[in-house]
Amino acid sequence: MRKALHIIIALTLVVTVACVRNGEYTGYHETEPSGWPYGYSYEYTVRHDETAGSRPLLVTLTHDNSYSYSNLWLEIVYTDDARIEHTDTVNIEMCDVFGNWYGTGLPGHYQLTDTLSRKPVSLADSSVVKVRHIMRVDTLTGISQIGIRY
Repeated sequence: MRKALHIIIALTLVVTVACVRNGEYTGYHETEPSGWPYGYSYEYTVRHDETAGSRPLLVTLTHDNSYSYSNLWLEIVYTDDARIEHTDTVNIEMCDVFGNWYGTGLPGHYQLTDTLSRKPVSLADSSVVKVRHIMRVDTLTGISQIGIRY
């Protein structure tokens, strides 16, 4: 069962990456099977062409029904092309008031994409973007992958 899930996720990633326009960056990290520890940041080194300009910074989450919350609070730290560091806090709504998950996927496994920054950002090539959860738990379970797209 777990092997089939990994194959489905890998195929989804291949299709997602194949659909990205030239010059965009897409990066993913799988969380540990034991969960995502509080305070641990996933880092992405954003590589893109120099004509990128300002774009939205997006997050993609893959989770299953074991995720215990209706939302996910994230802290995003990035340095723009002027070498100024920014820290944003975002709340990603993951389901409606009735408990229906947002996003797409197979029953029990969902993928959701949302905007991380309130406005388009301009990142220099090789900028590092750090993403960490700031939920009030020591280890967050139910999220299997987290990725960004710029």
